[in-house]
Amino acid sequence: MGKMLEKQMLGYIKRYIRKNNISPSIREIQAALGIPSLSTTQKIVESLVTKNLLYKQKGAARGLSIPGDTYDCTINLNVVGDRLYIEVWKGSHIWEAWDTCLEELEEVISKVIEQVTRLLLQKTI
Repeated sequence: MGKMLEKQMLGYIKRYIRKNNISPSIREIQAALGIPSLSTTQKIVESLVTKNLLYKQKGAARGLSIPGDTYDCTINLNVVGDRLYIEVWKGSHIWEAWDTCLEELEEVISKVIEQVTRLLLQKTI
């Protein structure tokens, strides 16, 4: 892929995230950069991920981030009866969420810590 287009894409993604606190969708990237096809846009994204210039959260439609960029991270814990609801917010959207019973609290907290640690490590790569 062209290095100029990769550089433009990284710049666009970074600006979009800073403005909206969420990453752009692949279609938004395609439209903003005037890339003719969605598959070409996806190939460029995957190329940037392979080069460790871009991080892509699996299964998330808006899960792109720039390694080393900083993000606000908030953890919300809510107990309702014997249920625990945990949300990890990255900027203004939910990054991860869990619904569990209080008996599984230790296991779930370990998962939350793992996910938040992974988020924080993105900032230092």
